[in-house]
Formats: sequence, structure tokens, C-alpha cells
Amino acid sequence: MKILLNIRWPVGGIRTYLRYVYRQFPLGEFEITLICPPIEEFDVIKEDLGVRLTEVISCPSSSLKFAGQINTLLRSSRFDVIHSHGLSAGLLAAIPARNNRTTHILTLHDVFLPILFKGARGKAKWALINLGLRIPDTIHLLGDGPKKNLEEYFPALTNNQDRIKVIRSGIEVERFSAKRKVIDHGSLRSQIGIPANTKILGFFGRFMSQKGFDILIDAIGLLHRDDNASEIPVIFAWGEGGFIREDRNLIKKRGLSEYFRFLPFVKNISSLLLELDGVVMPSRWEAAPLLPLEVLVSGVPLLASDCIGLKEAISNTPAFHFRPSNSVDLATTIRQWLTDQRKDEFRNFAKEAAERYDVKKTATGLQALYRSILK
Repeated sequence: MKILLNIRWPVGGIRTYLRYVYRQFPLGEFEITLICPPIEEFDVIKEDLGVRLTEVISCPSSSLKFAGQINTLLRSSRFDVIHSHGLSAGLLAAIPARNNRTTHILTLHDVFLPILFKGARGKAKWALINLGLRIPDTIHLLGDGPKKNLEEYFPALTNNQDRIKVIRSGIEVERFSAKRKVIDHGSLRSQIGIPANTKILGFFGRFMSQKGFDILIDAIGLLHRDDNASEIPVIFAWGEGGFIREDRNLIKKRGLSEYFRFLPFVKNISSLLLELDGVVMPSRWEAAPLLPLEVLVSGVPLLASDCIGLKEAISNTPAFHFRPSNSVDLATTIRQWLTDQRKDEFRNFAKEAAERYDVKKTATGLQALYRSILK
């Protein structure tokens, strides 16, 4: 079966999703061609998927050139399906797929928010998306939360439930639930110079509004104002880009630098998780995040907002939760975590999390969807 993977922005969760899911595909049955822009993650994706990629095609991210390249590929090669990951990729592929009579699957990796459709421009954007989402043969969603979100903003699209497929995300549980040793945080603490009695929280999100790093800064500011400074955790944040410069300036301006450490991006966080006392996710919204699954399978305490997308991921788990966009509630939750981190509870839950979030289930569901197209 020949599959054309169409990805306009192969970063963050999309890149991780590709690695986790397509590495589970059996060799020989599927011929996968990937088209995406030549950005930094381009080589990482090729390395992640390895021999499962038949061909990788680099194309400029310009909308017209991207859509034109897709049309050329579909016209010259007989693909059984084009699978678009991300809304913009799906909208650009909609007409070429229809014109060339190629079955089109669109996976939505984000959610719709009210601000997206405000004003006259927002209404025009809604009409364009509404029209574009009618064209693909199948809309694939990564959980029940994204499905409810789609029903809220585009109810007519969900009238035909045969077009809507929910296949929940999963992770490579072996990377996170392997036999573990009890460690003493030696590597991070010794490298950065953090006292043994100071708790450390990890932040792995991008420095964008969606991920709520500014909310975390506000919460630490509240703890600094009201609590004993020696009991406030240190935040370790990995990565670059986004509004990191503005965030660092804000931290310095508010006199909170002693509570934050910024470190370079790391490709594999499984070993890092073991060196943390907990992970914090102050997101304003998510679609189907993989990080909470990784943290829970690792048996590490998780503090997460119950925003759209993330609420589903942490439901029926030991995760500490707080209201999104609420720094006061986050500060209160951090205090609760400092009082009792419930580490045993998280470690005991890790086995159940590994069974619940195994990506093999996701890959099996996606393969079944592909095979149904041939039938």
C-alpha cells in the first residue's frame, strides 16, 4: 500500500507522533513517502522513521508551491492514500486529492478556539475551514476531547460519523517504563548546583502562549512573595525559540532568576524524567498531548492544568490538576505537591499507564484505517 504523508509543519507533537506511530508499522506492507519543508526537524524525522520511509521529498512551505508539489506527486504516482497531518497541510491537499481521486485522510493535531473566529476576518476564516474540512474522505482525531471540540465549532461536519475516526494517541512505553533504578538526581543537581533539599520541576513545553509558561512564572512569583524561599521549587526548562527571551527578561525583572534554569533542547527526555521531582504542564489548551503520557508511564509526579485536551489525558490518573490560566490555583497546587508528592502513588500507577497508553494500540488502529481504504 502506497501512502503519501503530507506535513506542513513537522515540529513538536506531530514529529513525536510520527516517530511513535510509524515505527510500529510492519516492514514491507506499507510504502511511505513523506513530503515536508526542509526545516531543522527534517533530518530528525528521516532518522526516526528510517527504513520505513521509501522516499522523502523536500518542498518549500509556501502555500502555492506546497499544494502544487502535492498535485504533481498525486498526478504522477499512484498513491492509495494521502494522509495530511495538521490543518494547514490538510487544507492545501484537499483540492489536489479530490482532483486526482486519491483518498484523503486529515489528522487534526490542534483544537479550535474562540479567538480564531473573532470579527469579520474570523468569520471568513471559519467559512474557509468549514469548506476545506468537507473535502477529505476521513477526519482523524486523536481523542474524545478533540472530537467534542470539532463538534462545537463545526457541528454539520460531524453529522456523518463515518467520516470521523477517533484513534487515541500513545507512546513507546518501553522507552519510559523500562526497569528503573532508584537515583538521587545526581546528574542534574551536580551540574547545575541545586541543593539536595530543593525540589525541581521540569517544563518541556514551547515558550508560547498555549503552553502557559507565563502562568508558571506568575505562580512562582506568588510563592516567592508569600512562602519561605527555601521551600520554593526550581523550574528546569528545556528548549529555545518562541518567547523565551521575553520570558527570561520577565523572570529577571521580577527577581525570580534563582528559581529558573534554562537548558538546551534534548531529543530524548526519558532519562531526564527520572531526575526530576515532578513535571508541570500549565497549558491553556492542547489537542492530544504526549508528554503527560510519558510522565505518567515513567512514574513521575505530574502537575497539569485541566484544559481542553489535557483534561482527557489526566482523567482517572493520580495527576495533580489545576484550572487553566490561573496562577493562583497553580501556586496552591505546587504547595500541595510540596507537602505530599505522592511518589509511591505515581510509581504504582505507572504499570496501568503503560497498558493504557501503549502506542501499539494507536498503530494498529491506524493500520486498520489504511487497510479499510483498500477494501
